[in-house]
Amino acid sequence: MKIALQYLHDVNGNTQAVQLPLTDWEKVLNKIKKYEQTLKLKSDLKEAFE
Repeated sequence: MKIALQYLHDVNGNTQAVQLPLTDWEKVLNKIKKYEQTLKLKSDLKEAFE
């Protein structure tokens, strides 16, 4: 997944924020949700086997 990022800098050139298109942000959130579900399942299985 390639994301078009834009970096916002302060007057000293330090990165202060990152912007990305809303559609890309929604894709990132969906991936995080899937990873969280996978981790929960893994944790539940580990607990069940213990």
